Amino acid sequence: MARRKTPQQLRTGGFAWGNRRVELGVSMGELAKRAGVSKPVLSQIERGRMVPTGAEFRAVTEALDAIASDRAAAGESPAPTAAPFC
Repeated sequence: MARRKTPQQLRTGGFAWGNRRVELGVSMGELAKRAGVSKPVLSQIERGRMVPTGAEFRAVTEALDAIASDRAAAGESPAPTAAPFC
């Protein structure tokens, strides 16, 4: 089943992910691997061309949180948290 393209107002979650990913200095490939989603799907979500499933949303959000936590535990100063997704 094809995914629906999103209207402009539903695109902000993906943009927030992309902004946070860049703030953390994480490549799209690394985030996709850690979240268990494909790089093309992550790209489509970040560009607002696709709405993530609930599982994708949770996986990407948790991966971003884990990356930020890993950086903090390693003594790196994590970038400021982006605006909430919801």
